[in-house]
Amino acid sequence: MNEANKNSMASTAVTDLDNMEQGRSLVTSGSATYKRSVSKSNGVENSMKLTFLRKDRPKFNLSDLLRASTEILGSGMFGSTYKADLGDGSSRGGKSPYSAVVVKRYRKMNNVGREDFQEHTRRLGKFRHPNLLPLVAYYYRKEDKLLVSDYVANGSLAFHPKTNKSN
Repeated sequence: MNEANKNSMASTAVTDLDNMEQGRSLVTSGSATYKRSVSKSNGVENSMKLTFLRKDRPKFNLSDLLRASTEILGSGMFGSTYKADLGDGSSRGGKSPYSAVVVKRYRKMNNVGREDFQEHTRRLGKFRHPNLLPLVAYYYRKEDKLLVSDYVANGSLAFHPKTNKSN
């Protein structure tokens, strides 16, 4: 990926996250992009809440994620992956217990219902394996679906050479 594409993707990421924070989603129709507001109930954004899968983990808000500095890690057919640095973004005051998390934002999945998404995500959250990042939380709205995992430094497993342990 060239530098111009990275800059364009990073700019899009910031704009998309800003729109989510303001309760808007992007709806694309042809070449035009429209902003659509999310309805509020009792003055509180019910749709702006993360669902945590592990009770033993400290919590943070979706607004903490949206305020965090982000770095795009990749983009593909189903969406984009970001690193969100929560170093000082915790709503609880002071430093967040998470220094950083990985946010996978899915697009073009408007046909996935809430119940199906929640059930599959809860199943994913139960997996424990040394080669899988533990799933921390998820967010569902028809237009936006997020999976939040712990961030692990040192890059992708794809870039680390496979060693032969049979010798």
